[in-house]
Amino acid sequence: MRILRYSIYSGNPLSSFNKIKDTLITIIIVRCVEKEAKPVNLGERLQVNLTKGLKFILYWVDTCPVNFPRKFMQSLKSIVQNPEDKLQKAAIEIIRKLSINNTAECAKSGCLKTMIDSILNPTSNEMAEPVLLTLLFLLNEPKTRCYIRPYIEIESLMAPLTNVYLSDKDPKNITIALQSKKAMCINK
Repeated sequence: MRILRYSIYSGNPLSSFNKIKDTLITIIIVRCVEKEAKPVNLGERLQVNLTKGLKFILYWVDTCPVNFPRKFMQSLKSIVQNPEDKLQKAAIEIIRKLSINNTAECAKSGCLKTMIDSILNPTSNEMAEPVLLTLLFLLNEPKTRCYIRPYIEIESLMAPLTNVYLSDKDPKNITIALQSKKAMCINK
């Protein structure tokens, strides 16, 4: 992983990413990130490979988000959807950056919906405000506004506030409703 990252740092990143995008190297990176993110007690060596894989993905997002592989998007999406994953916040942050720089691909892969659903997730409470600000930025820009579907993405934020069929006795529903209210008011 380190050799791959250093080879891209030393050369022209755009041409390197174009060469790597359609090879099996992307699958190796995805397997490194997903497979090693699942165990609870990561060994030091596994943790290093996992960190290197995420650094590589983050460097790709920062350098050339237009050529970002969909395999990486799906991998990040699965990390965000797993509430027990320790890398959930890092994956949300990478998806946030990607959604600003490559909104079209982010919307096609379902990462926008996953990012918005993370607002209502109690395990990623600290990321709710930055994700909401990213959503507001995307809604404010005419070029990116068309990628946010009101009946899919926005509805998930509004549903706990408008659904009269939710039970007030269920603690999960109460938590989701509180998260939604907090997201709509943007206060802590």
